[in-house]
Amino acid sequence: MTVKVKTIQKRGPKVTKIAKVLYFANGVRALDMRLNGMPWGEIAEILQLPDANTALKCARAAKEKLDQETAEELRAVHHDRYEFMFKSLMPKISQGRERAIEVAAKVLESDAKLMGINADAEKEQGNFQPILISIRANPADAAAVKRIAAKEIIDNPARILPSPDSSV
Repeated sequence: MTVKVKTIQKRGPKVTKIAKVLYFANGVRALDMRLNGMPWGEIAEILQLPDANTALKCARAAKEKLDQETAEELRAVHHDRYEFMFKSLMPKISQGRERAIEVAAKVLESDAKLMGINADAEKEQGNFQPILISIRANPADAAAVKRIAAKEIIDNPARILPSPDSSV
């Protein structure tokens, strides 16, 4: 059974579920054909798409969706691993072992970072560290070496700017 997508909008097929599934399936097929070296025009012809540009857009949309799902799946796997580690530490935490508590805190911190729980707090507070820049003349530059020897360049002490938040 072949179902044709009647109208293709700028960001994909018209909103019917069958059209969305077909658009995604065609995108995956287009990616596979392109990996086998087929030109976009030929891919569009085989998939009965209007033109090569539509085949390219279809493939890009499918790749984007596949990459997104892969990242979500990987995030879920890592979250499960962190959960397992934390649960494994619970008996030692109950006994009051300090090292187990420290490790559990790190596990929870890593899991929160993975899940994006602390992202808003980090944006608000920021992680401001002073940056010290030291510029030196190239020893191969004779003019620069001469100016340094003549003390034409004054070596100022490093100035550290205050943090943007004056309450810190």
